[in-house]
Amino acid sequence: MRDRCRLRRRRDVQRNPFGESFIVRKRCNYVLLTLALATAACGDDLGFGAWSDAPDTTFIYSASRPELIRMPSAYDIVNRIRVSIEGSAATGTWDFALLERSGAFVMAPESFLTGSDSRAGIALTTAATLAEVREAPRDTALFRRDPVTIEPGKVYIIRSRREACFTFGAGVRYAKLRALEVDAAAGTYRFEVVRNPNCNDRALIPPDNN
Repeated sequence: MRDRCRLRRRRDVQRNPFGESFIVRKRCNYVLLTLALATAACGDDLGFGAWSDAPDTTFIYSASRPELIRMPSAYDIVNRIRVSIEGSAATGTWDFALLERSGAFVMAPESFLTGSDSRAGIALTTAATLAEVREAPRDTALFRRDPVTIEPGKVYIIRSRREACFTFGAGVRYAKLRALEVDAAAGTYRFEVVRNPNCNDRALIPPDNN
């Protein structure tokens, strides 16, 4: 690209030594600056940005109970926020919801409830602490899109839906989640979660902790 700009600048000067070389030089410098910025942004998309593994603790409500309609019953891994799933505007804004099936509380990925092609999924682990989980699995078949029964003390790995990732269009985020408590009387589920904010990066501990 630099050689092409130099050649174009030289030809323009030869054609018109008094006028357009300055314009050509500005145009070439702009192109080179744009390429440099795009290259710098690639680092964030590929998962090299710094982040913290301090867990967030939150809770959501059961979407199976009529009295809890419009309460936040789903979680958005990408933005780390609770979401109310009622209404068409909520579609595509969350990754898993809390349901009750056969007397048990379950986490249900969005595609199970909406029939969408969401990439959100849940992988099981044998870990008892978040610190034990260092990376999301490579095998995409391990991420279930059907409901997963919640067992307090267990650790799960969550893959988010596809979401905007700057220069690379769209991708997923990964998180690890530990179930803390299910309150059957209140219809709530409390958990702690650590999310890697970098797109398509399966690492679940920050680079500084490797």
